[in-house]
Amino acid sequence: MERKEQEPTIEELVSRIQFLKQALEFYAAEYNYRTGSIERDQGHQARFALSQIVDIDKYNQEMLDASLEAIKDYKDEKINAESLGDDFQSKINEINKIIKKYSDPDE
Repeated sequence: MERKEQEPTIEELVSRIQFLKQALEFYAAEYNYRTGSIERDQGHQARFALSQIVDIDKYNQEMLDASLEAIKDYKDEKINAESLGDDFQSKINEINKIIKKYSDPDE
C-alpha cells in the first residue's frame, strides 16, 4: 500500500505517542501542582495531546478502511481470476481441438 503524502510515518506516530506519555506524566506529577506549573500551562499540553489523539484515531480509521478495501479487492480479483480460469481453460480446449483437427491427417 502506497503512503499518501499527508499520512504520518511510523516515526511520527511514535513521536506523538511519546508526547502523549509526557503530557500524562506532567499532569500526573504532584510536584507540578505544588509549583504552579499546571496553572501556568493552562491546559495547553492537554489540548495539544487531545488533538494528537484525534489525528492518530483518524489515521487508524483510514488504515482500517484501506485494509478492508484491499481485502475486498483481493477477494474480487480472486473471484475474477477463478472465473477467468474456467473460461480460459475452455478456450485452450477449443484451440487444442482446432490444432488437432488440422494437424491430424486422418481427420
